Amino acid sequence: MKDQHRRVTYRHKPGFLERVGNSCMGVLVGICVFLISIILLYYNEGRSVAVAIMLEEGLNNVASLEMSSKWQFNGKLVHHIGLLEAENDIQDDYYKIKLPCVKLKRTVEMYQWIEHSQSKETNVGDKIETETTYTYDLEWSSTLSQSRNFAEEIGHTNPRDFFLDSTTHSLEYVTSQGIKLSGTLIDKINWFKTIHNLPVPEHSSKATIHKHYFYHGGDPLYPEVGDTRTSFQCAGVTRETNHVGKRDVVSIVAMLKDDKFTTYSSNNGHSIAFLYRGSVSAEQIFRSEESSNSTLTWALRFIGMILMYVGLSIMTNIITTLVDWIPVVRQIVAFSVASFNMTLTLFLSLLVIAFGWLRFRPLFATTLAAASLLPWLISSKRARAAFDRFSR
Repeated sequence: MKDQHRRVTYRHKPGFLERVGNSCMGVLVGICVFLISIILLYYNEGRSVAVAIMLEEGLNNVASLEMSSKWQFNGKLVHHIGLLEAENDIQDDYYKIKLPCVKLKRTVEMYQWIEHSQSKETNVGDKIETETTYTYDLEWSSTLSQSRNFAEEIGHTNPRDFFLDSTTHSLEYVTSQGIKLSGTLIDKINWFKTIHNLPVPEHSSKATIHKHYFYHGGDPLYPEVGDTRTSFQCAGVTRETNHVGKRDVVSIVAMLKDDKFTTYSSNNGHSIAFLYRGSVSAEQIFRSEESSNSTLTWALRFIGMILMYVGLSIMTNIITTLVDWIPVVRQIVAFSVASFNMTLTLFLSLLVIAFGWLRFRPLFATTLAAASLLPWLISSKRARAAFDRFSR
């Protein structure tokens, strides 16, 4: 079930001087974005190298924990594989259900109206017409959609609040073969799976069990606005049952300190405390962390370069604004400015990355700095060739 509502608004089309003024103001924003990109790129390289050094140190120093002589490993970085254990089950306070897992996530959804909008702009004389189409759908959502903010609230009214909040419960005392896990390691137990075979609540609530939900409302097959359903997800099974399945085996790389797995501090100040689900060797754990570090490094490089290009584009937007009233010239200038911004982005990004590596690997940094000149050389060569053809 859905319906639509359309709204048309008009706004004044900015004149030439107003556009120039806006472009001048945008220069300040562009400078800020540009500086943020430089800081991000430089920080990212330092972070990447430091993490790589930390992982190399950890792989060289880690030892397999032998439970029969674990006292010999006190204060050292160890690798351990074992089952998760907990003295108590975790409980949801509202439904009074207990489950043998480290974390229990309660997700509450409401059947409600959701507003979607799509806008289209058209030039009409000296004005800009904006036609916005609002579509209203009935959907299940764990986030309350405030109907008082809808463009058309009549006929699309939602309740003001959930009767029960979504939340995540977590045990504070978790062990593996009698050794306590630190809070940092417990935080890494996040492989949630939905509980399809829900236990019957201890107290007589008004909820009915429908599929893997506790349902509050009328007929689950024909939901109405305001009906609520609650699902549960668990992570870190500490005891096998029909509701949560088999116990979880975990692989840990951390420091053993007084019968507790805790954070190991490397020589460069970075922390080592890894926990993986299943039986994973120490080398596999460190290789996985190296892969994650590489992925994050390239992602931040890409984001930094995009931010730099956006910052330069905002700063140079005033150039295209000055000639945007001449169609042919506008297109040529826009293309030229975009090419210049792209070339400058590649040059400066490689240069900043090279500076980030300078204190760690000077030779590599120097090579990278030299490579940063390639975009300029290629661009200059093409420009010179184009000029020669034009001169003939």
